[in-house]
Amino acid sequence: MGYSSAMVLVVPIVIWAKHGSLITTRDIVRKVSPPVCSIAAAAVVVLVLSRYTGQIETAFFRLVAETGVLVAVYVIMLLFVMNQKMFYLGLLRDAQFWPTRQKQSQDESTFAVLPPPAPGIRPHAQRRFGPTVGCAWRQ
Repeated sequence: MGYSSAMVLVVPIVIWAKHGSLITTRDIVRKVSPPVCSIAAAAVVVLVLSRYTGQIETAFFRLVAETGVLVAVYVIMLLFVMNQKMFYLGLLRDAQFWPTRQKQSQDESTFAVLPPPAPGIRPHAQRRFGPTVGCAWRQ
């Protein structure tokens, strides 16, 4: 009941929210149309395929099959056909659900460059302990 009420109130709330702002109805339609078109296309595909999925006797397996088709068609339509892939990847990166590529600065590198070994210090000791610690006490 609450979900149905909320769906009825969406349009008046959006109209009220944009009142007095620079947001136009065209801006709202432009942002809402890719997901709406994608879900409409996915629903049509599921309805067309219901002739075949209706042959699945167990209701749970039919639900899983139809939901899988719906989600797959929706994601393909939204990300690739409606060209929204970069928007949603950016959204996932901003929410820190998707790994980001961190650029290394010039003074940071993946491998540490060690200076040449000091006289009397074995090279393997310098690699293990660094340039300041070594076997200098053995001299």
